[in-house]
Amino acid sequence: MGGQRSSVTDSTTNIVVESAFFNQLAIAARARRFGLHTDASQRFERGVDFELPALALARACDLITSITGGEAGQIVTAENLEHLPARAPITLPIAKVRDVIGIDIEPTEMVRILTQLGFKVEQQSDSLICKPPSYRFDMSIREDLIEEIARIYGYDNIPSVLPHLQVSMDYDDTADLTHEMKLSLVDNGYMEAISFSFSDAKLEALLDDEALGEVLALANPISSDLAVMRRTLLSSLLPCVQYNLNRQQPRIRFFETGLSFVGQSISDLVQTPSIALVAVGDIWSEQAYQNRALDFYDLKHDIEQLLPAQIDSARIRYERSTLSFLHPGQSAELYIDDIYVGWLGQLHPNTAKQLDLPATWVAQLSLAPLLTIAREQHAITTPSKFPQVRRDIAILVDSDISLQTLETTVRTAAGNLLTDLWLFDVYQGDKVPEGQRSLAFALIWQDSTQTLSDEAVKTTTDKVVQALTDQHSVQLRDS
Repeated sequence: MGGQRSSVTDSTTNIVVESAFFNQLAIAARARRFGLHTDASQRFERGVDFELPALALARACDLITSITGGEAGQIVTAENLEHLPARAPITLPIAKVRDVIGIDIEPTEMVRILTQLGFKVEQQSDSLICKPPSYRFDMSIREDLIEEIARIYGYDNIPSVLPHLQVSMDYDDTADLTHEMKLSLVDNGYMEAISFSFSDAKLEALLDDEALGEVLALANPISSDLAVMRRTLLSSLLPCVQYNLNRQQPRIRFFETGLSFVGQSISDLVQTPSIALVAVGDIWSEQAYQNRALDFYDLKHDIEQLLPAQIDSARIRYERSTLSFLHPGQSAELYIDDIYVGWLGQLHPNTAKQLDLPATWVAQLSLAPLLTIAREQHAITTPSKFPQVRRDIAILVDSDISLQTLETTVRTAAGNLLTDLWLFDVYQGDKVPEGQRSLAFALIWQDSTQTLSDEAVKTTTDKVVQALTDQHSVQLRDS
């Protein structure tokens, strides 16, 4: 900053005139460091023409010599050309101007406008190669050039035209169908939880299984216990369970909808919309009569209540789950029409112990297959005018043969006349050989075209018994 010692007075006979270009960032930093905010510093901070110093020096010398009669001395030049800003050429596709502005402007008119603004323009096939003048430090991308063309062409010369929208007006019912699923869980006593998609790496390690896939670690986590993306929504729900148990809430029912994230990098990341639930404690509140602990079949009931109402039980299939964080004898995988939907069961006792949790029941289902089923269109059929016929069969079967396998055999052998089937009695104990159990099924027969005769019902029932005998070596019980 100049002072009185270096000022020009009436006795001054020799002056030194400096004209320079300074780096923007350097001037901004020094001005703030020394607290010297001048007109010059503000101009240099915002950018000036790096070719202007020579022209400004010539103009200043001309004014001084012409007005005062002075004589110009020697010009000393100090240049570092490699540090000067570069004005890189900008490629402007001619079609891009039409896309942005919305009107057709002749290429020759574009060239004229840009040339008059000081640009060096070269036309190459369907593009313009434009080099900005040194004083246009605000020019860096093609949209800057389009703005200049529109400004000079005249905004008033651009007609107002409504945009052409290509949008689908089909209603997306995903939120409505998901809300119906949520309501079914609320009706069963569950409450919705809303949590972060981030998870604790230690918890992900406890819920680790090769079938889940890789964990995505965050580059800049907000905290150490939210350092990875969750592969399963249990990573969000289990801390909620811990929080409530620590506050004397022994009976907990939570569910959450959201994305699960699988993949070690962004490029291979798979995000799956899912719904998960967790349950701890008794089946009823402590005031209920004949209360008991929640078991696998209670969880299975809650899951099936969640499924779309129109789904037939024959389409549902369960298989033993092999996930390492689930109890091997109290867990299953759910399939609908042979499509994998999700898993359910008890959290493995070792995992629950490490998390200081009691017996904890968990499940997670993918939303996509559930929404597909919910959107199915079913034809309306007239109820049969003819009566139903019920036949009960009681069989002795090996204990390791699953109910699902037996039901599949019954439905296959029965054919179209079987309209409903359910198990109503299971017995193991006296008069039943070890390793076997007694099962009683109710079979409902009905024909939509005629009344079924006793002979027809007996024939189809005998076919069912024969199929069970041939495939599973069952014994028919008389009583």
